Amino acid sequence: DDSSHARKARKLEQHVFKSADRIIVTTDQMLKDIELRLPSCCGKIDVVPNYVDTERFFPIKTKKDCDILFIGRLANQKNPTALLEAAKKVKAQIVVIGNGPLEKELKENYGNMNGRLEWKGNIPNSELPGYMNRSKIFVLPSHYEGHPKTLIEAMSCGMPVIGADSLGIREIIRHGENGWLCGTDVESIGQAIRKLLKDPALAQRIGDNARQFVLQNCTLEDIVEKELKVIKEVAMVEN
Repeated sequence: DDSSHARKARKLEQHVFKSADRIIVTTDQMLKDIELRLPSCCGKIDVVPNYVDTERFFPIKTKKDCDILFIGRLANQKNPTALLEAAKKVKAQIVVIGNGPLEKELKENYGNMNGRLEWKGNIPNSELPGYMNRSKIFVLPSHYEGHPKTLIEAMSCGMPVIGADSLGIREIIRHGENGWLCGTDVESIGQAIRKLLKDPALAQRIGDNARQFVLQNCTLEDIVEKELKVIKEVAMVEN
């Protein structure tokens, strides 16, 4: 059963973490969570975020033929139902990239919203920058995340991003600066979408700040340097 799998996973995790010389996680919240559950791991955990290929994911001036872009697994965790309900009320053009267990149900319930909703399924990562640059807003209304790569990829493209004020997202988005935080409910998501669609100057400023945030925190060069530092420290201790 699920609880037996969960117990086995926790036991394995405990063993791996305690045996490791160093542990790398992608967010401060993960670090705190491990230290709380496994105090013996305190002092050997490093935070190294996910990286973005900023030369592939970068802003391009092009026609915006989509209002809202969602990229992710169509599962309850990602909260796509609330997003689609909000988008329906805003009367916006929306592109959904991804598939998952809710796909059939969502397509049955929302169809193509009278031509306003486009289902793309899974597409190669190399094609994502094109969709990001053609879209006005990226929305990730998840109930929780780790360190969501699609979010920082959208930010790297200079997109104004809306994210739920939930674990893994609030650690990246500074509300009103490099993104916009909202609740996970339909009304809050809708308010955030309307706010950024009606205020292009605010959306532009947030998008510019989002790109700068990624350049300062998530470039491949920066992440490689952080990982190499950890590896060298471990090697020195072993020698």
